[in-house]
Amino acid sequence: MADKYSGWTNRATWNVALWVSNDKPMYDKLMVVCKELAIEGSEWTDEMALEFSKEIFGSMTPDKESLYDANWQEVADAWNEDVKWHAQDIKEDEPEEDDEGDQDAADAMKEREYLEELEAEESK
Repeated sequence: MADKYSGWTNRATWNVALWVSNDKPMYDKLMVVCKELAIEGSEWTDEMALEFSKEIFGSMTPDKESLYDANWQEVADAWNEDVKWHAQDIKEDEPEEDDEGDQDAADAMKEREYLEELEAEESK
């Protein structure tokens, strides 16, 4: 296998990642899928990354780099970082536990116990 290319396995891998990350419409599509995966609690696989890229590019990137030479597991791993980011964002947007509701339930239980004690004392 050839030497690394700009931190990626090879030029084809770098090229696919570069095109998808730096072209706004492609990146927006990627982010939609990443968010869907985060909601599902799922991740990119190498097969999913290849199929997604084939839907966008066909068999080659716009500058004629073959998709079949890319390391799709490496691309999927990189895109999974975006899934993790979306998952964290979704988690932060979830409503907090209703502490007041929990307190109301605890108060109701104490009141019920108190009333039961009163009834027990009265029946003596």
